[in-house]
Amino acid sequence: MYKIRTILDIVVNNFRTNYVTEREISLDEGMLGWRGHLRFRVYNPDRITKYGILVRMVCESSTGYICNLQIYDGKCGPLTEMVGFLLEILEGRVTTYTNSVHQTNELLQKLIRVCGRIRVNRGLPKGMAEESKKLKKGEVTFRRDQEILLISHQDKRLVNMISTLHTAEVIETTSRQRGVAKRNLNAS
Repeated sequence: MYKIRTILDIVVNNFRTNYVTEREISLDEGMLGWRGHLRFRVYNPDRITKYGILVRMVCESSTGYICNLQIYDGKCGPLTEMVGFLLEILEGRVTTYTNSVHQTNELLQKLIRVCGRIRVNRGLPKGMAEESKKLKKGEVTFRRDQEILLISHQDKRLVNMISTLHTAEVIETTSRQRGVAKRNLNAS
């Protein structure tokens, strides 16, 4: 990375300073295809681009503008440090990504609101994890810990969400195409 570090720092600094993002941003990762010799090349058999350079980035949700990025070079620290680095310029905003209860608490202290998926092993209470396995299609269960809301919803598959923005209110809606009543979570 030392060969391109100077140029990369200039580009990232321009991303961070020349554009003011909207409220909703997303933390995601992408793969730059690369099959050549590189010490930190990543292989992921589940992706379309199986070999390449892993780039973690913060993007504006509506336009896709990259606000900040970090190239994975094999030496990156824990995930919480990487998230902290990427989101340091966005205090007071909303972000969406897969996360944990611990990480959400840390971001709340920095006034960063979160909405995203959560894995069962990332802090979902054991009782809720067991209860969510028994859900039938269309059923919802939730837990609240102060400002953090954990939701499990069974649709075609089980979806676990964490949010510091929403309520757990369930509202009935109808589909105009089919006229069938559906249960949806209120995104207020």
